[in-house]
Amino acid sequence: TCTARNVGLVRYPTTLAPASGSLTVTTQCADNAHRTSQSLNVRCTSSGGWSGTTPQCRCNTGYRETGDATQRICEAIPSCPRRIVGLVYYPSTLAPDFGTKDVLARCADNARLVGSISLSVRCTSSGIWPGQTPECQCDDGYREYTEENRQICQAITCGPKNVGLVHYPTTFGKRLGDVQCVDHAHQITPGFTAWCDGSGNWSDEILECECDEGYRVVTQYEKKICQAVPSCLAKTVDLVHYPNTLAPSSVSRSKTVAVQCADNAHVRTGSSLSVRCNYNGNWSTDVPHCDCDDGYRPISEDNKMLCEATVCEAKSVGLVRYPATFGGSVADLQCADNAHSNSSNNMRVLCNSIGVWSDHSLPECLCDDKYRIVNRKGEGIICEAIPSCQAKIEGLVRYPNTLAPKIGSDTVIAECADNAQRTSTSLNVTCLSNGEWSGVIPQCECDLEYYRATISDKQICLAIPPTLCEAMSEGLVRYPNWIAPLVGTETVATQCADNAHRTSTSLNVTCTSDGIWSGPIPVCECDDEHHVSTADDGRDICKGDNLMFTMISLLTVSGGALLILLTLITITILAIRLLKVSIKRPKHSESYDQLWVRTANNSGGFPTSSTFGMSNIMGTREDDEDEEDCSPSSQPPNKSLETRLVSTSRQVDNMEGVVFPSHL
Repeated sequence: TCTARNVGLVRYPTTLAPASGSLTVTTQCADNAHRTSQSLNVRCTSSGGWSGTTPQCRCNTGYRETGDATQRICEAIPSCPRRIVGLVYYPSTLAPDFGTKDVLARCADNARLVGSISLSVRCTSSGIWPGQTPECQCDDGYREYTEENRQICQAITCGPKNVGLVHYPTTFGKRLGDVQCVDHAHQITPGFTAWCDGSGNWSDEILECECDEGYRVVTQYEKKICQAVPSCLAKTVDLVHYPNTLAPSSVSRSKTVAVQCADNAHVRTGSSLSVRCNYNGNWSTDVPHCDCDDGYRPISEDNKMLCEATVCEAKSVGLVRYPATFGGSVADLQCADNAHSNSSNNMRVLCNSIGVWSDHSLPECLCDDKYRIVNRKGEGIICEAIPSCQAKIEGLVRYPNTLAPKIGSDTVIAECADNAQRTSTSLNVTCLSNGEWSGVIPQCECDLEYYRATISDKQICLAIPPTLCEAMSEGLVRYPNWIAPLVGTETVATQCADNAHRTSTSLNVTCTSDGIWSGPIPVCECDDEHHVSTADDGRDICKGDNLMFTMISLLTVSGGALLILLTLITITILAIRLLKVSIKRPKHSESYDQLWVRTANNSGGFPTSSTFGMSNIMGTREDDEDEEDCSPSSQPPNKSLETRLVSTSRQVDNMEGVVFPSHL
C-alpha cells in the first residue's frame, strides 16, 4: 500500500499498490488552496512507494499558509468588516499581516465631511477598526433618515397636495414651487408660486382658482374638481345641424338655440330653425326641416345627410370633349387637343337637373394640319402629331425639316452649305414614315475660292484670302496693286509717273496666279522741259527744268564767254543724272504685308469675296472696256486648292496681328 501523506499543501491518498509496475493517482490541494503545477497526478509503485514529481498548490486569495512541517493548511486572513457609523460608511478591507493599514471611508450620498478630520480610517491585523470615527452630515436640502437600519440623507420636499382647486406639486426644500390650477380651472390671484421651507412645509400664501366657463366645482374622493356642466350635444338630424350648447343652470328652464340647414339646403316652408336645450342636456322634440336647393340632391355620407350637387360627368365622344358640369347648366363642348370643329352644329349642350346630358346633334371635330387621328389605349381617340424628319447638318449637307409620310417614304432634296456645291450624283435623301432619314448621305464641297472650316462644331465654307501682284515703281513706270487670277495670267495696264509719257509699244504687263509681275517692262520718259529726279521716298519723278531757262537768260546778257561756261556746267549735271537713272533699282510704294494688314483691319477680318475691295485698292483700270467678269461662276478652272493655299501662305507668312485657319 502507498500510504497517505501531506507534502506542503498537497494531500496524497492511501492507495493499494499494483502487482507490478505503477499506478497513476490524483492528489488534492488542501482546503482553500488551488493547483499551481501542471498536474496533480503522481504514481504508486508495486513496492508501495510514491513516485514522480510532487505537485504544487497555493492558498486562495484571502487565505495564508500556516501549520507545522507535517501538515500545512490555508488559514483565512482576518479582515476589517464593512460597517456604517452614522452617515460614515466603512468599506470591507483585508487586514494586514502585521501592524495596521489605512483606508478611506466615505460619507453617505448627499452628505459631506464635518470638521478637519480626514475620512482615512485604520484597519489592524486582527480585523478591528480602532481610532476616532469621522463625522458626516447631510447637505443643504437633505435631512438624516433611517432606512433599513442605516442612516441616509433624504431630500427635504414639500409633498403634493390640493387646497381647493389649487394643486401644489412635490418640490425640494428651500425653494419656490410652481403651483397649478386643477383641470378646467384658472387662477384668480396673481403670483402663482409658493415657498417650500427647510422643514418640508408649504408657506401660507393665499392662492385661488375657479372653474372655467362650462364647468362647476364638485367634490370627488375628498378632492375638489371642475366638472363639465351638462350640454346639449351637437348633432345632425336629416339636413339640420344642431350646435353644442351648455344646458341652463336652472332645472325648470330651457334655452332656445338657433340651428342651421346643411350646405346647399334651405328651411322648408312653415318650419322654424329654433329648438330648445333642456337643463339635463337633452334637445326638445320639435325638429326643424330643411330641403336641398335646386341642382342638389340629398345623400347619406358618414351616417349623416348632406346635399350633393347633381353633375353631368366629363366624357369623350370621338374627338368631342364634354366637360364635367353641374345639373341645370349649359356647357360648352370642345374639340380634343390639336383638333378643330368642322361642323355647323351647336357646340353647347344642356346638363339637366338630374345630371344627364340632353340629346343633341353631335358636332364634328377634325385633327389639325400635321396631326392624325389615333385610338390610343388609356387615352381614347386623340390627334397625334405626324412624325417629322428633323432638320440636321451632315458635314456641308443641310437636311430640311420634313413632315414624314403616313406610310412608306418621301424623297426630299437636301442643300449644300453656302458657298458649296454638290459633288455626289444627287442631293436626294429619303424621309421614312417613322421620322427617320434614310439613304446615302449626299456629298458637298466648298466652291473654288473657298475652303472648309469648322466653327462651333458646324462646317462652313470660308473665302480663301486672295493673292496680289504688289504695287511698285520701276523707273518712271507705276505698277498698281492687283488681285492675281486664280490660274494662268492676267494683263494689267501700268501708268507713267506724273509729267512722263510712254515710249515703249505698250504699258501693259502680266500678273501671274503666283502674284508675280511678268512680261516686258514698259518704258516712260519725262515730258519736255522736265528731267528725271529722285523723290524723298527714293522713287524716280519728272521735275521741271527751271535752271536751264535761267542759264539761257544769263547767256544773252553776259556774252560768249559766259555761254561756254554755263554750257559745260549743264552738260555735266545732265550726265550725272542720266548715270543715276541707269543704275537706280525700282522702289515698291507699299509692301503686300502692309496692304493686307491695313485691309484686314479696316474690314474686321479676312475678305469674304474674291473682289477684295478692288476699287479701293487698285483704282480704275485703263482698259475697262476689256474687263472680264470676275464672278465665281465665270472664273476659269483653278489650280488645286492645296497649291492655292500654299501660294497664299508664302506671301503672308511674315504678317503680324492676322489670324489664319490652322491649315493655312
